[in-house]
Amino acid sequence: MPDPYGHIKIFADLSAETLQFRKSLTQITATLREKNIAYRWGYPAKLLIHREGKMYVILNTEMGLLKLKDWGIQVAEE
Repeated sequence: MPDPYGHIKIFADLSAETLQFRKSLTQITATLREKNIAYRWGYPAKLLIHREGKMYVILNTEMGLLKLKDWGIQVAEE
């Protein structure tokens, strides 16, 4: 950061629950990256997928797998 803020450091401070949630969606996010489908993390813990001009909210692994199946996308192997 430029002066006078150069001494400030910013760190991601994620709870254990958030980290576990993200880890549980690793297979889904790997598939999204492989298919060049944009996504981002929401708060509280959720996955936001941008596809064909729409945003989809994924709250758990089952929801994510069902959405990929709906789109005809095979999930990447772990």
